[in-house]
Amino acid sequence: MSIPPPETPQSPDDSTPHPDYFNAPSPPFLPAQGSSGTNARPDYWAMPPQPQSPAWPYAGIPPYGNAPPPGMMPPYPPTVSPTTDVIGPDHVPWGFWDVIVAALPLILSFVLAVLVHFLPSSTGTPASQTPTSTKTLIANSVVGFVIYGVILLLIWLVTVRKYHVGWSALGVRRPPGLYFALVIPILLGMYFAALVVSGVVVKLFYGGKAENPQVKDLTGGGGFSWTSLILALITASIVAPVIEELLFRGMLYGWLRTRWSAVGGIILSAALFSAAHAIPLILASIFVVGLTLAIVYEKTKSTLATMTLHSLFNTIGVIAVFISLARK
Repeated sequence: MSIPPPETPQSPDDSTPHPDYFNAPSPPFLPAQGSSGTNARPDYWAMPPQPQSPAWPYAGIPPYGNAPPPGMMPPYPPTVSPTTDVIGPDHVPWGFWDVIVAALPLILSFVLAVLVHFLPSSTGTPASQTPTSTKTLIANSVVGFVIYGVILLLIWLVTVRKYHVGWSALGVRRPPGLYFALVIPILLGMYFAALVVSGVVVKLFYGGKAENPQVKDLTGGGGFSWTSLILALITASIVAPVIEELLFRGMLYGWLRTRWSAVGGIILSAALFSAAHAIPLILASIFVVGLTLAIVYEKTKSTLATMTLHSLFNTIGVIAVFISLARK
């Protein structure tokens, strides 16, 4: 029994086959039609896969158009557009409670430090005036490193991970070239302004004589030692600038700047940065430092730039303190 040949397609007038039916070129998305019996194109190549097909292997990037299919939009917050190329410092997705969560270890340690400051020691001398041993100084430094590490983890959780953004949203990007030419003048101007403001505060409110309590935190209340110098440089010149800039400039200023103007964000972030140090003697000078760092972040959009300034500022202060101790 023989199989009859397939019917010949007919033209609309049903008289002769369409001349271009068999010789029409294949669409560009289809492979070349092989000869009869050799690698013939399977039937499923007849139509390209469609994105709305249930079997379409959707991987998060729409194959057609500019928007994903309905119901598959990425979890962008309402204040952030999916097409935003750069987030920060003037457009960030996190909110007030995200900032509070990231700063919670700092808030708790601040409250604890205030309580300890006013607790009397067993000798009746205020705890702030009791010299600290080297072991205690090392232990305090380790506790400080752990607190900063927890803050960094929380910053990552409530920004990068929660909102699916990069670290560039926190300003972790290379600053513009002009910054490198101006970093030294900015540093010297910031340091000079802080000294002038601090001198005015000491003259008006402390009778011209006052000692910064931070010196005891760095030295343990004793004389010069290489251990305390190394710990001070690690804490004040490396760890603190990195974490504090990510928190106060990257997170806090970014949130303020998104909702307020640049001027309001700069002033309020500097005020909170100063208040976080909780030392009345240096509130005004730290406020000047916070203003400078916020302005630099606004102009450069880089926390790497503010980290550098913050680190150099602290390093100068630490070296000056220990040089003074070494001369005694």
